[in-house]
Amino acid sequence: MIFGRAHPKVEALAHIPADDLPWRHEGVLVLVSKGLGALRWRGVKADGVTKRALMLRDTPLLFAQSDEYWCPTCEKLLALGWGRDQVDDETLALVRNASNDVEAPIDALVDRIQPVLQLLQEGVYLVSRVPHSPTNGAGETFWGLSTELRPLEASKDWYFADLGLFELAQGYPAFLLPTQSPEQCNRDRVDQYRKLAAQRQTLGGLAFWVDGFLSALLDGHHRATAALLENTPVTCLTIMSPTGVEIGDKEKLLRLWDARVPYSNLPKHAVRVLEKQHRAEAADIAVAVERAATGPTLKDATGCDWAAMTAAAAAFPTAQGLAACSVAGDMSEQRIDELIAGGESSAPQLWAILQALIASRDPRATALALRVGEGHWPDLWKDAFRYLSTVRTEQVEDFFIQFLIRDEGLHPWLGDIANDYLARATGGRRMTFRHCRYRRTHRRRGGRGRAVHVGRPRAHLRRLARAATAQGVRRRSCIPMAGVRRRRHSRRRCL
Repeated sequence: MIFGRAHPKVEALAHIPADDLPWRHEGVLVLVSKGLGALRWRGVKADGVTKRALMLRDTPLLFAQSDEYWCPTCEKLLALGWGRDQVDDETLALVRNASNDVEAPIDALVDRIQPVLQLLQEGVYLVSRVPHSPTNGAGETFWGLSTELRPLEASKDWYFADLGLFELAQGYPAFLLPTQSPEQCNRDRVDQYRKLAAQRQTLGGLAFWVDGFLSALLDGHHRATAALLENTPVTCLTIMSPTGVEIGDKEKLLRLWDARVPYSNLPKHAVRVLEKQHRAEAADIAVAVERAATGPTLKDATGCDWAAMTAAAAAFPTAQGLAACSVAGDMSEQRIDELIAGGESSAPQLWAILQALIASRDPRATALALRVGEGHWPDLWKDAFRYLSTVRTEQVEDFFIQFLIRDEGLHPWLGDIANDYLARATGGRRMTFRHCRYRRTHRRRGGRGRAVHVGRPRAHLRRLARAATAQGVRRRSCIPMAGVRRRRHSRRRCL
């Protein structure tokens, strides 16, 4: 019998409205009494080094650095554990059953997943459906975790100080970490789920919130991979610990992001468990585990198309973008106009709005990035150019053409972005773009004879010529024909 003599019990305490949670899905606050502690974070000793590990039974699913370095605004060091394939079949069956139902009301679903909730340590938890991007929050596929500790930006609560914003964005479940190695990925199963995703069926999973913006994916790796390739989020039933306790005017308040639950609204035995839960975490004793064998990396695993996954991951928001959504505030056109009129002193607020619009895939992001690129916002240019390089429109092409004409190589790092964009638009054909008035050729850094600008169809050459004329370039300025690179004085079209 899997539960032995513990007799765990799960009790619903309160309903948390969707408006009080950043992911805008309702949640249920539950009390787990006499929990088994089979699914929990705890201290472990591996090779004489103390670490934290997310354990399922006796199997470490994830490793992290010890609590001594657990800073809320610092990147955490995380690594893949042994893998959930090392967990016993009976426990895995409970986990799989809990992730299959994605349509039931959340209150009914909590009753159905009681066997998994009973695996938790005794305490109070929030259960909710949370849409996750199937990436690690840094533009990489969620599979990108090896058995070697590495820092992840999405593991921290984001603190904006670079541009003088000085605001803290609290993390919440939004990105995923794997709990099994990439070699477990099966292409056929991924293709089956991709067909369901293409039919607009919701792909679900089961996740456990780690910290910051990261959750550990307990079940649903193939569904998350299919969602990644289909450019859609994966909705995971997610188990979370409370984010803290506040001291109000008259009593304590349990904090769950924007929600506050007074202790007076909780049963007395739940309050006792809450206080006991914090003391138990502080007094946790490390257990010894053997070192896991080094697992395969994405390059070593051959089960899925990793190149396609890497390319697909770039389309999802980053942790920095989601954090900006939390601090951007009012993003109306009126406020944007006011910030632009305010000049460079408004750069931190304008940057946060730009990042928030990009992360939320708001079509206004392109218009704002163009306004930033055309104005004097040097602190924002790099982010605006990088975003515009992902947008394929004639307006953006014209913007990059105009920039190359006006800039004359003064900002080579921005010129590289513009040239790469135009190169992709024309299949990589290149040409030399000369302003004979200045008797110089703008070339790429890194080798003699590598042209800055890009070979383009004749219609685009005419647009470039008209743009150059509008900028006052002399009539003898010349544009070589697309694809012609025979000699320095090759055949040319003149304005």
